[in-house]
Amino acid sequence: MGPLGTEDIYNLTENAYVLPLVTIASLLQERDTIIHGLLPVKVQKTVAEIAAGAVAEAATESATPAGGATILQFGEGYDEMLAILLVCLFVVARVLVPKSTSKMIFDKASPIYFWKYQPLVLAGPAFFADLLILNTTVSKFQICCAMALAAVVCVYRTDMWNAFKRKYILLKTQDLHYQAPSAVRQLQRKTLLEFLERTSTDDYALTLLETAIGHGSNIKEMARDMGIRVWDPAPSATASWKLAFSLVTKSLKRQKMLRQSRLDTKKQVHQFIENIVHKMIDTAVDTAAGHGARLKIAGKLANVTAKRRAIHRLRDLALNRRTLRSKRRQGQLSKTAAHLTTAGGTLRSVRELQREIGPMHSLLGGLNGSQQLALPGPGAAGATGRSSLAALQSGKPQRNPGPDQHFSLSPGNSLELNGASPMTASQGFGASIPGAVSAQGTAAAFSQQDFFDSSEINRGVWYEHYSMSGRPASGQLIVLAFGDARRGQLGVEPADGARLIARNQQLIVEELRGQQPVQIEAAGVASFVVEARGQAWAFGSNRSMELGSRKEVAQISSAQRVKSIRDVHCVQIVGSNSASGQAHTLALGSNGEVHTFGASSDGALGHGPDVRQSAPLLLRFSAQVKIKMICAGARHSMLLSDGGRLFSMGDNAHGQLGVELGKQVLNLDTPTAVGGDLGDENIRVKFMAGGDNHSLAVTEDDRLYSWGGNANGQLALGKLSDQFLPEQVHFFTGLGVGAIACGARHSLAITSGGTKVWAWGSNVQGQLGVGQNSSAEGSQRTLPSLVATLSNTRGLMAVQCVAASNHSLVVMAGGELYAFGQNSHGQLGFPTPGSVSAVRDVSLVTKQLGIEQPQFNRVRANARNKEEMDISKLFDDGADKLWLPVRVVAMSQYRVMAVSTGDMHTLAIAQHRHSAS
Repeated sequence: MGPLGTEDIYNLTENAYVLPLVTIASLLQERDTIIHGLLPVKVQKTVAEIAAGAVAEAATESATPAGGATILQFGEGYDEMLAILLVCLFVVARVLVPKSTSKMIFDKASPIYFWKYQPLVLAGPAFFADLLILNTTVSKFQICCAMALAAVVCVYRTDMWNAFKRKYILLKTQDLHYQAPSAVRQLQRKTLLEFLERTSTDDYALTLLETAIGHGSNIKEMARDMGIRVWDPAPSATASWKLAFSLVTKSLKRQKMLRQSRLDTKKQVHQFIENIVHKMIDTAVDTAAGHGARLKIAGKLANVTAKRRAIHRLRDLALNRRTLRSKRRQGQLSKTAAHLTTAGGTLRSVRELQREIGPMHSLLGGLNGSQQLALPGPGAAGATGRSSLAALQSGKPQRNPGPDQHFSLSPGNSLELNGASPMTASQGFGASIPGAVSAQGTAAAFSQQDFFDSSEINRGVWYEHYSMSGRPASGQLIVLAFGDARRGQLGVEPADGARLIARNQQLIVEELRGQQPVQIEAAGVASFVVEARGQAWAFGSNRSMELGSRKEVAQISSAQRVKSIRDVHCVQIVGSNSASGQAHTLALGSNGEVHTFGASSDGALGHGPDVRQSAPLLLRFSAQVKIKMICAGARHSMLLSDGGRLFSMGDNAHGQLGVELGKQVLNLDTPTAVGGDLGDENIRVKFMAGGDNHSLAVTEDDRLYSWGGNANGQLALGKLSDQFLPEQVHFFTGLGVGAIACGARHSLAITSGGTKVWAWGSNVQGQLGVGQNSSAEGSQRTLPSLVATLSNTRGLMAVQCVAASNHSLVVMAGGELYAFGQNSHGQLGFPTPGSVSAVRDVSLVTKQLGIEQPQFNRVRANARNKEEMDISKLFDDGADKLWLPVRVVAMSQYRVMAVSTGDMHTLAIAQHRHSAS
């Protein structure tokens, strides 16, 4: 409270409650004169009344006769000034009354019990002065109403004061419990609250005062009278219990800390041991697989050891034969052949039986008694004296082979006979070691049957429709990478990659030399390589766990084995080729099962709504439905079953999943069958492709279907609206679609056995390869357009097309690589504008060659002539975009077998042309 509090309460009560009531009363009382305002008025009689001489009566009351008019006029200046002064005094009084009231109350030390009536007491004299002197015409009813209103105000203010005092005293009770807890314990608190409910606030205040003075001793008697039973231990017992509880709590906390410390120590030891084991495993795997060099050395050593062992056995056999001949010549042995009887009653010579179980039986293929090797005689030079393999196989002995006929145990895993056909592995030593290196340095070719059972060959890269070029190539293959190196996706450190890319447009992934790659996948900011033995290698960014490594590993800048799927015999790996943020990866095993990993908030991993980011995890759907081909878009995935059914999962904002629900479903987190025409069990899908938000598929009867986003005409349906169910592209009916590819907003197709390349969709960056956009055609092609540079040209046959973002690449049967579209990161194999001093595109090339734009198609069509070899040199100053297909002549020394591209980089499997020849 205090002066300020009193002033606030006065303003609140008077202005909020009293003033509106006074205003209403004044309006009712003076409604006849209030229209004249604040200034006084004087009523003047008519001329007829003045003439009558009734001036004295006119001073007291005014009457208006019939037919006369009452004239009102303002009083004189003295009356006006008096009225204005009274109004000003009233306003000042209303402003000063709260302050003066609060000052007067506290200056005179008035008790707080009278504060609630103080405003009425102060207003009483003014009220009675007005009633007795100023306003004598007030009726008794009005006086009673005023008194009743004052009584209501008094009661209301009393209730407000009591409520305030009650809350105030409760706060003081709580403060007393905090300041003197021994005076107000549980018994005192409960008794006081019960007492407050049964008595008045004033009595409770007195009781609280007594409790504070007597430290709670007065409460026990009161509690006994009120019948309250409360367990109230002595203060010493309470202190003892609190001390005991504190000691027990501290002891429990200490034990918990010690237990947690032991667990942390144990966890650290386990982590240390786990790190050591992981390091040992990594070292063992890297040592065993060690770039193929150690395996080659081991193969050479095994061959040399086998050769020495065979020579030693031949020498021992020759010495034994010489000893037997010498003893027989000296008469120490009988010349009569001994015979043994077998269980079947057949007579067999001892020599034949000994030869069958002898040390050379596995080498010579089990010779009978008449087939004996001719051993070299003493002094025989220039000839090995060994029998001809053809003679051995025909059953004719040949004790004196000619000087031009001999056989040798070469390291090439076969017995070679000069002048005769070589003996294969099935005729001699058994199965050869895949990839073994002979003494001449040549490697034995890998074959598909060397690595897995023939019943599992029609999946992934071994699937017959995976590529137009047929099965994966073998030989001395390397992996080339070019484009952006900031995330390690080129297989080198980002700093070294930027420096090497500035000097050489293509980099060789050295760690993959000799690994026999069969498939490459350029994802958004990651790269994958699958080798013929089913091992998967990865490098690049792992921020979304798209490499299958631990979450702590943010980036891998050199090619490493994907150890999390080392038990899976991989035949295909795909990843989202968009660098938009989230990235997911799918790995297909030779048994038809699919493992997914990475991050996807739209369900592209296929593990349900609870899995948004994961290490490699088996897709349970593939354990029931075997998959032979997989595909990944930017935010969705597609699976092709062995039966030709197509399933999809992930984002469906533009209908790229092609399911029956259409617009009703924004995403699906489990594999769902594609609907529309492809939902028919009689229609089987042959292969498919996925872009950022659209999808393509080709059926076994060579019909092309498209669905998904179509804002740029990338579906080739002649319209720009999205398609939520697969719809056939009738343009390609009868053309024989051999390969398809999807970019961000464009698509490619190869038809007619590779002689024609088609493109449609957005051509803003030249990714269609049809030249610069004209005002008539615009930058969008809703129907397929023929890429004239790569079509209907002798010597050019396309076998693969890939696309991503705003660029495209096409591989020819001769191993040439053509690129067109955006080259912002060097993903086309040409220098970027940022790495050189000038920026050029194909339009500048045409000017330097002195040819027109339409004639440029014919120049690019000559893939092997000298003019075309010189054209790409003009891009040494950098190229921002390529409007027409240009051969990547920087890779002319290689024969490109396969290519894969992402948003900012490209991978290629290639072979040196001199080694291929």
